[in-house]
Amino acid sequence: YSFYAATSMRDIDSDVCEFDNREHAEWTNPFTLEKSTESFMDIFESAEDKALRFIPLFDSSDFDYDDAREITGGIGFLGKPAEPF
Repeated sequence: YSFYAATSMRDIDSDVCEFDNREHAEWTNPFTLEKSTESFMDIFESAEDKALRFIPLFDSSDFDYDDAREITGGIGFLGKPAEPF
């Protein structure tokens, strides 16, 4: 068995996923310990709204570190608070 086979997902035609949280069960962010009942779609739609608002700021010629912190809320790519550099 290859590493690829061990780590790849099988293509399954399904509208159900145990991780989408359609039932809005409470869960805890492992990095911030904040509790939430948001579903995947709630988070996705919020991110989409933020993207539409922030793309013009990101695209401006005077975009700076403070603007980046405003866009990200200080949260890094891994979902935990980003370390300042």
